[in-house]
Amino acid sequence: MYQGTDCALMCSASDPSSYLSNDGSYLETFESNYKTEFGFTLSGRDVVVDDVRVRGVGKSEINFKDEDYGRLKEQQEKEIQIYFAGGYHKSKLVELKTLKLGSHITGPAIVLDENSTILLEPGSSAEMTSSGLEITIEESSSKALTTDLDPIQLSIFSHRFMSTAEQMGRVLQRTSISVNIKERLDFSCAMFDSAGGLVANAPHIPVHLGAMQ
Repeated sequence: MYQGTDCALMCSASDPSSYLSNDGSYLETFESNYKTEFGFTLSGRDVVVDDVRVRGVGKSEINFKDEDYGRLKEQQEKEIQIYFAGGYHKSKLVELKTLKLGSHITGPAIVLDENSTILLEPGSSAEMTSSGLEITIEESSSKALTTDLDPIQLSIFSHRFMSTAEQMGRVLQRTSISVNIKERLDFSCAMFDSAGGLVANAPHIPVHLGAMQ
């Protein structure tokens, strides 16, 4: 992170062959990531190494090949009713631990594991491979957006605009050096339309926005 700021970015060497060298590749990666994150860099400011992390990777010598296993009969333990767009569908309930290499499942279905639940929608499928459960999702045509008032679309875009304004404030707080902005949060962020009308404002100190109306 830059000296005097509290925004730390995790970086790796830009060139994997230069992990043990001192050629500035980490600095290049940091400046590139910082510019991508905030849109600018602080030229002339020292960069401080806050912490160092080491990752170890192990590799097994066992090699499984999918072609060595025939496609097994589709697993089916139980059927339940699940509601999707268009109504209820009979859906298979399968335990992940019962699947063998080559097992194939077509949606709709639910695959149960000890720590997770996988939902296969109608038209999608899954196959157990040596690397895990591989899911294929059917491509669907997206719904065209119109000017008609849709409560769902209105709520989605309202939250998107609000989230954008809130993220503007978080970036301003993280990159600021001023105590008024970083600690007192004495700023405002908002989105306006082409006519200057307020679209969404973040819950900071909205008194500043009065000058924009």
